[in-house]
Amino acid sequence: MPIGKGTEAMKRMTAVIFVVFGLGGCVGQRMNDGLGDLVGQNIKVAVARLGYPDGQRTILGDTIYVWSASHNTVMPMTSTNFATGMVGRVPFSGATTNTDFVPVNLNCAIQLAVDQNGTIKSYQWSGNVGGCSPYANALRAAQSAPLGTTSSSKNFGGEDWKRATTLCRERAHEVSKSGNQSFPNSFNSCMVEQGF
Repeated sequence: MPIGKGTEAMKRMTAVIFVVFGLGGCVGQRMNDGLGDLVGQNIKVAVARLGYPDGQRTILGDTIYVWSASHNTVMPMTSTNFATGMVGRVPFSGATTNTDFVPVNLNCAIQLAVDQNGTIKSYQWSGNVGGCSPYANALRAAQSAPLGTTSSSKNFGGEDWKRATTLCRERAHEVSKSGNQSFPNSFNSCMVEQGF
C-alpha cells in the first residue's frame, strides 16, 4: 500500500498554488515600493519604467492607465511515492518518482490613476509571482538607477519573454529531475537572471 502519496501530492499542489496564486514577499514588496514611488510623478515616468500601457480609460475625469501580462505555460511538478508490502512472506519497499506537467497562468495587472495634469494619483495591482516579477524587477531597476535616468524594460509578452520562460522552464525541469523539489525558486531565479 503506498505511503506518503497524499503528502507528495499536497506538496506539488502547494507549489503550484504559491507560484500561480501567491505572491512572494519580495515581489509584493517591490511592486508596492516601486508603484508607490510613482505616485505624485508624471505618467511619463511610469511609461519610462514599465513601457507603454496596454490600455486606458477615463473615469470621473481621471485617466486610468493599464499594464497587463498573461502567459500560459506548464510547470514540472515532481513527486516521489513510497510503497511497502509483502510478496508471499517476503517484505519489500520501493520508491517511484513521477514528473507531471501542470498548466499554469502567469499574470499581472497594474492600474495607475492619473489626473488631468498627467500626475499619478494612485495605483492598484494584482497577479502572481510569475506574472508580476518582470514588472517588479523593472520597478526595482528604476529605483536603483541614478536620478534623471531610466531603465530599459523588456516586452513581457514578446519574444524575449517567451525565450526566457522556455529556458527557465527547461532549467527548472532539470532541477526537478535531479530530485530537488525547489522548482518555484529555480524558475524565479532564472527569470530574474534573464532580466524579468
